[in-house]
Amino acid sequence: MILAKYLNESIPPIQMAFWRWTFAAITAMLVVLPVLGVMRERLWQERKRIFMLGALGMAFCGPAVYQAAKTTTAMNIGLVYAASPVFMGIFSLLLGLGKPHPLGWTGIGVALVGVFIVLSEGDPSMVQSQWSLDPGLLWVLASTIAWAIYSVLLRQRAKNISEDAYLFAICLCGVLILAPLLLLEGQGFVAKTVGMEEWFFLIFLGVVPSFLAYRGYAVVQKELGILAAGSILFLTPLTNSFLAEMLLNEGIQAFHIIGGAAILLGTALVIKYPARGG
Repeated sequence: MILAKYLNESIPPIQMAFWRWTFAAITAMLVVLPVLGVMRERLWQERKRIFMLGALGMAFCGPAVYQAAKTTTAMNIGLVYAASPVFMGIFSLLLGLGKPHPLGWTGIGVALVGVFIVLSEGDPSMVQSQWSLDPGLLWVLASTIAWAIYSVLLRQRAKNISEDAYLFAICLCGVLILAPLLLLEGQGFVAKTVGMEEWFFLIFLGVVPSFLAYRGYAVVQKELGILAAGSILFLTPLTNSFLAEMLLNEGIQAFHIIGGAAILLGTALVIKYPARGG
């Protein structure tokens, strides 16, 4: 999210996502190559789910955040994204994966109030004008919801496929979806503003917050469940706020503190009192 804000003027959103997931796919391929032949048939049987995961997690979430970074702050992005576990809980309920716990519903309400505070910058009367003037807030909200759907779908994936092989297939699918979208963006595969520094950060994005982070997320989700894995996003507002202040000079305001506290409290309740039977 910090890099999205830092690079948003030199790399277009779709192009940034394309190269990020290209480098992630290459990294995953190097890891999974010895067993790829064995996994090929199993992956083909999961092709519909893999396509949905690639479309949501790679082809939409990334570009949406990068587009959001053009008009909103990295701090806002981190705060709204921290509500992902709440939306994970909502979609789990809608899919019949569990029965709602009253305190879980309370947490959903509290967290959504926190999201509203951040989106409105603490002034409800500004919501309509703020959304029209700052579409970045809507982009990050859409990305947050897409990530929640991604997480629910990932939880239901076939268990006879290794995390590395599954991640490689999802990354590759995301790259294939993004490739034709580059034509719509109109700046080709490499923008003229992309230099050595940008390439370094793109490779870093592909390896660390993509391959390594997504693989770790899949393992944690498999072992502990959707909401426990989603609780990792608790760290996002804290790390984002610190880095945004230090690197981007984004000041912390009262609505960040109040809205962020509501999001974290509500998400904590959702995680502590998840849907029963899911």
